[in-house]
This record gives sequence, C-alpha cells and structure tokens, in this order.
Amino acid sequence: MKSFTPIESPGPMARDKYNSLPFSERAIGFKSPSFLTGFTLIELLVSMGIITILSSALLIGKTTEEKKLALQRMAYQISQDLRQTQEKTLGVEEAGCGVEKGYIFGLNFAQGANYYYLFVDCDKDHQYDTGEEITKISLEKGVEIFQLSPLSPLNIVFEPPEPLTYINNVQWGAEAIITLKGWEKEKKVTINSAGNIKIE
Repeated sequence: MKSFTPIESPGPMARDKYNSLPFSERAIGFKSPSFLTGFTLIELLVSMGIITILSSALLIGKTTEEKKLALQRMAYQISQDLRQTQEKTLGVEEAGCGVEKGYIFGLNFAQGANYYYLFVDCDKDHQYDTGEEITKISLEKGVEIFQLSPLSPLNIVFEPPEPLTYINNVQWGAEAIITLKGWEKEKKVTINSAGNIKIE
C-alpha cells in the first residue's frame, strides 16, 4: 500500500499572498491566463480610436473619389447633350416658336453658372435669347462652369441640314472650350466648327 506525503500547511507569508489575490484568482488557485482576462478601459479606448481613424480615412477617400466622378459625369453629360443637339438638327426635329416652328437648336453656357440651357433659335440669329430655352440643365452639386472660350456667354448652335455648327455666330474655323471645375479639379469639353467633340 502506497504511502501519502502529507501536505505542508502554508506559512503566514503564503497565506498573506493568497489573501491579497482577487477572488476569481483565489478560487482557481493560480493566476488566470491572459485569454481569460477582459480588456482594460485603456485598451478599449485605444481600439475605438484606431477604428475611428480608419473609418474616417476610408470615408474621406470615398468622398474624394465621388467628387472626381461627379466632375467626370458632368463633362460627359455636356458632350452627350452637344451630340444629342446635333442629332435633333439632323433629324429635322422641331420645337414651338410661337406661331412658327423652330428647327435650329443650340446650347447656351455662362461662366460661373452651375447650369446651361438647351434652346431653339427662333429668330435664327445663332444665339440664345430670353424665352427660347427648352430645358435648363443643372450641374451636380460642387461643379460649375469655370471658364469659357470664346468668352461668356457661349452659344453653340446647330443648323440643318448638315448640320452647320456655329460657335458664337462663327460658322467656320472656330473652337469652343468649356472648362468645368469642382473641388480644385478641372475637366474640359471641346467642340470645333466641324462638330467634333472631345473631353480632356
């Protein structure tokens, strides 16, 4: 039969150390491993701070990208509207001009504005006059017509049947540049007398 070694009773120093332990550690009988302990307040605050900084950086990056896309969308919108206005003239589309019908269409741009007009040239003077507008087209928030060449106001008019392109009443050898600006970025839409359109 095996003999048992009696357990020594703890000395006063050991008892004091034991009594100074937190209750949870006393119950287990040893210091609990790190994975059983919770986070301290400082650790939680640091973690929350890191998450907040990362979230802010992602949000700023997303917002900047959305602004760039808004500027690009508006440049494509203007080029598309120029092309569609050409097609209106090619298709001999008509619009009301009081008693008569108008067949000459154009776009009117003003420097510093956040919109432009699609209009029908009722009096055939190849420029926009009050009351000739068909549609007011607004730019997205934060985007404006920053610069125009030739100078503002800029009228780009298409006359059937070819159609002929008039830029501020000049039918040949002219070029128009519409510069859009938004959030310190610029985008240019160019059209010449031959009706060629490009985005820069």
